[in-house]
Amino acid sequence: MTENDDTQILSPVGDGAVQGSSQMNAPSNTSGADGEDPDAGHTSGGRHGLRVLIAVLVAAVLVAAGVFGVRAFSGHISELRQRQALSSCEKNLAAYDSALKSFNESTAKASTTKAVTPEQVDDAQTVSDLKDALQAKVPARKDCPAAGETDQLNANATALDMAAGTLKENAGTVDKASAAVSSSQTQKGLSDAKNALNDSLTSSRSVLTSSEGKVADDASRTSLQEAITAAEKVLASNDVSDKQQYADAQSALQKAVDAVNASIKTKEEQDASHITTDSYQFDIPDYWKGRVTVQQDGDTVTVYSKQYPSRAICQLRVVETSQMTAGDIGNAMVANATLDSNRSVTIWTTRWGYVAAKGQLGRGGESIGADEAQELVDLQTGGKATYQQILDAESTGDSNSSPLLTLGDTFIQSTVFSSLKAK
Repeated sequence: MTENDDTQILSPVGDGAVQGSSQMNAPSNTSGADGEDPDAGHTSGGRHGLRVLIAVLVAAVLVAAGVFGVRAFSGHISELRQRQALSSCEKNLAAYDSALKSFNESTAKASTTKAVTPEQVDDAQTVSDLKDALQAKVPARKDCPAAGETDQLNANATALDMAAGTLKENAGTVDKASAAVSSSQTQKGLSDAKNALNDSLTSSRSVLTSSEGKVADDASRTSLQEAITAAEKVLASNDVSDKQQYADAQSALQKAVDAVNASIKTKEEQDASHITTDSYQFDIPDYWKGRVTVQQDGDTVTVYSKQYPSRAICQLRVVETSQMTAGDIGNAMVANATLDSNRSVTIWTTRWGYVAAKGQLGRGGESIGADEAQELVDLQTGGKATYQQILDAESTGDSNSSPLLTLGDTFIQSTVFSSLKAK
């Protein structure tokens, strides 16, 4: 039954129907001259009124029943609609909560990428887009009260549905923006690593060129050339997706460059320890390396203490053979070699241990500190004697330190003099 079926229309009760009924039930007329009942008119009118009254009462009962039915049905429909609105609202509320959870998870996952700065990515716009995505407002959460009005529940269901859609869209935007930042950061890393490798390659080529003839071991230059070739192949490749490939190539280059530089240094040290003049050449003892400086003036070479640069450890000079002298105990010629029929190269040394001891004992000499005297004695004797030993020997008597002093002569003769060659 629908709302339009609530009221039934009753057909009117006509006189014919009533009369017909009366005629069927009325007894036979046996009185009256004309066959009429004297009370017939009165009885017929009373019955007619009764019938009308009954019809009205029946109609009223039916109308009342119809109204009650309409009201009951209408209440049932309202209750059904409220339950449907509540169900829809609760369903959309669950969808909202799920979408909010996904949005929160997306923002949490972006915690690392949101810390990335524009300088760390290839495209700074990706950082700005992520920042905007993370600033999206969360739509309000509507309630779904069980006793809520149908219209309000429907309104809340609609709002929750729209809010859930917004949250899903915002979560997707955050995920996409975060992925874009990560990708741009990776690309930046690749670009930086590639540029760094290219810069290293340029400097490595320069080292390879400038080191020619300046290394102690030419194998180091060969290794550098191999590293350069390998780096060039990596740079030329179009399928490098990991910046570590560039970093590894750069590391190999740097290792090769370091080896060449070390070989250059070795060669420089070797060159520095090998002294050449117009007339002769000799080698600086290993014991002196890093502790002395060499001053060259033509055929005269003076070796100085690096720590005490005014103190000469020894001096080599060319003299006329016929004019050679031996010197004295404080400053003596400790070795000589003939260069030709007229010239010789001589090696002279000031015996600083003796000079310092004399000064300290007040017997002439020079005033030289104990630390300085120790460094000079150590260099001249190759570590075979100490200044304190010489001082103790001299304190017992003049020239008693001679055996110690000759240790210095022997060291110079076995190193400098033994390497001496005429040109």
